Amino acid sequence: MSTGVDLASFLREGTKTAHNELEEKNILKSMRATHPDLKAWLLGYQTIAVGYQHMAGVICASGFCKNDSRIPDIVATADAYKRDIDALSAEGLAVLDEPPAPPALTSPSQTFGAVWCLNGSRYGARILLATAEREFGAQASRYLSGLRQQQTTPPKQKKRRNTAVPDPSPQDIEHAEALKGAQATFAYFTEIADAIWRVKQ
Repeated sequence: MSTGVDLASFLREGTKTAHNELEEKNILKSMRATHPDLKAWLLGYQTIAVGYQHMAGVICASGFCKNDSRIPDIVATADAYKRDIDALSAEGLAVLDEPPAPPALTSPSQTFGAVWCLNGSRYGARILLATAEREFGAQASRYLSGLRQQQTTPPKQKKRRNTAVPDPSPQDIEHAEALKGAQATFAYFTEIADAIWRVKQ
């Protein structure tokens, strides 16, 4: 049931801990270092690219929220991240032969939470793209199509991270179930970060 609280605010507050835990993973912290090492940066980038690609696949396979206006862009972004992983693989830099299995999404509300989570990653993508272009230039250019795709969002969705909540209507979304979907998405990215870190140790 709905809590009476604005849905975006509810999800933002409810995923704060999971978001912080992901951000504190060593493999992602290395991306934010002063003048980061390119290979270390690309390891963190794989967490984002692989997680996004596979969660987008789960969202589409669920059959829920297919009329959500964000889905076509999420699909296009997932395809772009796949191109990045393929480019990394061709260079011998991709490290996960078999990524962890993504979580199942069992209701429209859970799927909505996952969609909200991926849509909200635009803010971070903008910062990562700026960092990569500033620090690495042409060295990283061929791996960044996913980040570039995330900059193509319509202007009305560029206002702030995780504020766009279009169709389905928020009143049709069970807040607690949407939170489960969003938390499961963050947990999946964290699982991938841990898997990549183990491979490289």
